[in-house]
Amino acid sequence: MSKIIPPEIKIHDGNILIYKRELSKIKLDAGETYEKQSWHYRFYVKSEKKYIRKTCSTTNEEKARSIAIEAFTIVRYKVNNDRPVFFKSFDEIYHDVFEIKEQKFNRHEITKKTFLQFKNCYNLYYKNHFKDLNDVSELTTRKVKAFWKHRINFWSSDEGKEQIANGMKRYVIHPKGTTLHID
Repeated sequence: MSKIIPPEIKIHDGNILIYKRELSKIKLDAGETYEKQSWHYRFYVKSEKKYIRKTCSTTNEEKARSIAIEAFTIVRYKVNNDRPVFFKSFDEIYHDVFEIKEQKFNRHEITKKTFLQFKNCYNLYYKNHFKDLNDVSELTTRKVKAFWKHRINFWSSDEGKEQIANGMKRYVIHPKGTTLHID
């Protein structure tokens, strides 16, 4: 992690720290990034015993203050209303479920075929599609529909064709509902 650069500024009765880090990157609207010393914020969530650290994606101190206070207010609302503050990523949830499936397989509660199908579906379809989903609370109906469109057309896509060219033997160009149900 890069070094914090002075000044470090405590705001909101000392509950929030805003600061700059050397070599932090700013995302532009076009998706491009450039190196700039942008503002970040950090505050402690006592009930979770964890810090929240995020970039404000701005070099403007006043805008950074506003972003940090808004984030703090949202988290305080969640804590006061017994809502989750931290969410797992799609990948973390998969690994939790994978451990359960592996235990079931080891206890002979599911077959090897079922276990491998779960693992293979994740590696082929879910992993790449949801790799950027760092907070499952952001999983929307639109994202699920986009996934199913991706899944249905996977073997016709460049990625699917590459898998076939690399020796994939079992695939269905136009999967039927039962195949998708198994996934």
